[in-house]
Amino acid sequence: MHLEKKEVDDVLGGKDAWKDVDQTQTTCPNYDKCGSNRAYFKKLQIRSSDEPETVFYRCVACFTQWNEN
Repeated sequence: MHLEKKEVDDVLGGKDAWKDVDQTQTTCPNYDKCGSNRAYFKKLQIRSSDEPETVFYRCVACFTQWNEN
């Protein structure tokens, strides 16, 4: 039986999600490879309104994405 992958939406907003967002100084998880200490960041409310926002980062050099809970 062969299962086909279902196309899913990018929950962070697609290809324009990181357009016109601010940058901050932070260390990329892949610092050993890219050497970057700058990242784009944005805050999103992904849980209920009584929970804090989640901060998402994207490295300006290697485009690795990570979040801070």
